[in-house]
Amino acid sequence: MDTQAIDGYSRQDLWAWQEQHGHFDWCRKEEYAQLQALFFDGVVQEFPEEFITCRQLFMSPLQGEPHWRSVLEARSRFRHVDTQEIFTSTVWGEEFAQKSLCALLGRDQQTFGMSVDDQVGLIDFLGFERIHPLDVQQHLHHWVAEMWLWLQGKALGGDLPLIPGLTDTRGARLTGLMYRLLAQAPLGMKGKRLVLTEERRGWSDCQASDLQGSLKLLFPHLENYRVPKKLPCDPSRRLQFVQAMRRDLEPGGAAPQILRDVWVAWQSRPSKLR
Repeated sequence: MDTQAIDGYSRQDLWAWQEQHGHFDWCRKEEYAQLQALFFDGVVQEFPEEFITCRQLFMSPLQGEPHWRSVLEARSRFRHVDTQEIFTSTVWGEEFAQKSLCALLGRDQQTFGMSVDDQVGLIDFLGFERIHPLDVQQHLHHWVAEMWLWLQGKALGGDLPLIPGLTDTRGARLTGLMYRLLAQAPLGMKGKRLVLTEERRGWSDCQASDLQGSLKLLFPHLENYRVPKKLPCDPSRRLQFVQAMRRDLEPGGAAPQILRDVWVAWQSRPSKLR
């Protein structure tokens, strides 16, 4: 059983954080008890309801490929309401895997007790090929926003805010994946503007412009990063990320050409407009 704390937060601390931010306000007593059993012991019913299945891979203290494989197999099975017969559906299993991957790429799961190592491992296990094309621009936006806030010692908000000031974030380990998504996106430069090069579902000129706007918020931290004064953790991981990404953005670096083009366009602007 994995009881490892995240940046000194025990599972009890993380549960208290979720309660403090109203994450269980919608629960009946029975649902609350099932979530507790999942979070602290990794226990679920044979055919749990969706409020459990959508959290099962992230909230459980049980992690690792054997566990993930067993969960995917379990979510491929269902019981017929009338006959109580148990059937296996590869379609259901695939749908569960795709939704889980989308959720993983959509937000850091450390607040739910899942370490960065386990998150990256599960993303690799689920596979790049399961990323839905319609979700690519959303994943890129989330990644840029996450890194921008993390470098400032802040965190994404939402229904359950992430804990700010954590040492690591899964976004810092997913740079290569995001480069790959960006390289395959239908994007190009028109002057100094990021635009679409072809029509593709999931993308629009407005979304391209929004992505460039988000990158403009991240770029100043890459150009001249200053560790937040009240950062409560070791800043070395942030410094490593900034240094690595700066190298990637140099001519011939690992960043995709389109990202280097946006970077060069931003650098060429008058300093007061950056």
